[in-house]
Amino acid sequence: MKRINPYKLFVGCFLPNWLVRRKELSHGAKLCYARLAQYGGEQGDCHPHQDTLATELGVHARQVRRYVAELVTSHLIDTDVLQYQGNNRYYFLWHPWMEIDPPQDIYDLSERSDMSSQDPPDRSDMTSQIGQICPPEENHRRESKKKRHTLSPKPHKPVSAMSVDECIESWNEICASEGLPEVTPIGARNQTLRKKIQSRLREHPDIEFWGTVMNTCWKSPFLRGDGERGWKVTLRWLVENDHNALKVYEGHYNGKSQ
Repeated sequence: MKRINPYKLFVGCFLPNWLVRRKELSHGAKLCYARLAQYGGEQGDCHPHQDTLATELGVHARQVRRYVAELVTSHLIDTDVLQYQGNNRYYFLWHPWMEIDPPQDIYDLSERSDMSSQDPPDRSDMTSQIGQICPPEENHRRESKKKRHTLSPKPHKPVSAMSVDECIESWNEICASEGLPEVTPIGARNQTLRKKIQSRLREHPDIEFWGTVMNTCWKSPFLRGDGERGWKVTLRWLVENDHNALKVYEGHYNGKSQ
């Protein structure tokens, strides 16, 4: 097989070293962040459809929703729902994790020995240098080349107003996909669970809250059934009263195995 030098050979999304090193995020969430950042380009925000992201990341759309929930929970991105379009607009947030790496990280490791006597490059130079690797036309790509009208997002819709059906769908996609009990569609014969979900959503309408709760459910050894009794958390237990979900959110079950 012919050997190649991949340096500046490909067009792709940029995954910063400070993000690569984090153990708190899944690999898929990291790739999702990088692809969103590529869509954002100079504008700093983007609104690709989740089906498009799924195709480009090589996963199902439900996985993309899980990755986005991870990024929102970790305070790396924020979202707005675009009025009349239905898909989300994504905004990037400053995070203390970004303080870890110095600007020199953009250089090749082999060049670091020659940088000891040089001043660190200004962060303002980084955009132009990265632009040589990822052409602007790719970084600024949108789902359609047609000119779109600017749409005003619904006020604070992204982090609130989760419906009962959205809550159930999120549970099945985030938690049931990891082995926790799945919730079947609720019919007229099972209105009790729907009412409890509605009550909990009135108490905690923030999508970020439920993203944290559901990601904690499948990550906690105790909640996912690794305890001595083998008990697994269910959505019904989570919404049974006004404190179960809150205790999960506050981390009472983190690392607990019994």
